[in-house]
Amino acid sequence: MSESERPQVEAAIAAGTVVQPPAGTQRRGDALVIGIAEEVGGVSDGTVPMKSAVTPAEVDAPQHQRGTSSELSLLFVACTRAREALRVSWHGTPSPFLAPVTGRSPS
Repeated sequence: MSESERPQVEAAIAAGTVVQPPAGTQRRGDALVIGIAEEVGGVSDGTVPMKSAVTPAEVDAPQHQRGTSSELSLLFVACTRAREALRVSWHGTPSPFLAPVTGRSPS
């Protein structure tokens, strides 16, 4: 977490919208846990997966697959940390990762 993000995270913890991981799990890959995720927004084609995080398949197919899997894992974590409610939104065309729930074919 950057120093510029720290006040926002501390405010979210104080408000109860983000909770710290259980004792003993810190520094084991766990991050802050979203208490109530009202929205995971911006899950649009061209944004998720983040283009700069995924090597083009024609350049390096195995690296492309690893990058795509990593980006999908990040979305999965964001969505599965919600305890009470979740709304996923996008602008324009939804991310190809949402094809199973939107009924649209990935591009």
